[in-house]
Amino acid sequence: ITALQAFSPCILTVSLILVAAPMAVHIEGTGYRNTFIPMAFLLGAIAISSAPAAIVAIIREYRAQGPVTTTSLSVLALTDILTVIVFATAMGFMGPLAKGTPLSLTGCLTAPLFHIGASLVVGTLSGWILQRVLRQVTSRGPLFISVFGSLLALTGLCELFDFSILLAAMAA
Repeated sequence: ITALQAFSPCILTVSLILVAAPMAVHIEGTGYRNTFIPMAFLLGAIAISSAPAAIVAIIREYRAQGPVTTTSLSVLALTDILTVIVFATAMGFMGPLAKGTPLSLTGCLTAPLFHIGASLVVGTLSGWILQRVLRQVTSRGPLFISVFGSLLALTGLCELFDFSILLAAMAA
């Protein structure tokens, strides 16, 4: 479900931009290789994401529970994770392509894979630490403060090292 939902809009967006953008945009110095291909793939990566508001609103309004609700929320979360991963990977490949520098597979994959891996490790460690702390908490006030403080610390750490806040928070 996730692969079909994610890559259908991605492929459609990339295809439409590769066909339509050169016909619509006529700027001197823009070429197919250094402008339209990077633009198409980055916008295609963004097209993978889906808006959770409608699904969450329906679930809350009808107080839905069960396998369909669980599957819908799981697909939604996996789609968001996939969006971050595909966008980071696309940035690794499209940056050198847009600059006109030669592409190397290791150069294009090293930074995105480190970015993704480090975000997942930081998020997982944050979640593990939060789980240990929450075992000691018994009332709602300290629970809220602990979770909020943990998210703030995670956000600050991700900002400091330029990791994905969204991916780290989802891993937590």
